[in-house]
Amino acid sequence: MTKWKEIIRPTVDIIEEGRIRIILEVETIEVGVLYFERAKKGWTNKPLTNGWTCVDAKVEGLYIYGGESATPKDIIAWCQELINKRLQEPNNNGNQEQEKP
Repeated sequence: MTKWKEIIRPTVDIIEEGRIRIILEVETIEVGVLYFERAKKGWTNKPLTNGWTCVDAKVEGLYIYGGESATPKDIIAWCQELINKRLQEPNNNGNQEQEKP
């Protein structure tokens, strides 16, 4: 079985300060999109992991195109890793660049 991370191509977009969108694609087909925001002190019902919390997601296409082994927890954890990697890039000025898994 192909691992879902091997077939998904993520694009990490910094929408604005404190807001990030990750688009998941298989070949040229968009199979999911997740929105993350920097966690705020007043958030009591959202789990805090690395300071970035998923506030909205649509990933049904991922399960259709080979991600049937992925759990929501796996997807969010992977995306949080991508965010941290993207924010550590030396010339991170908000440009939209593709992040390779």
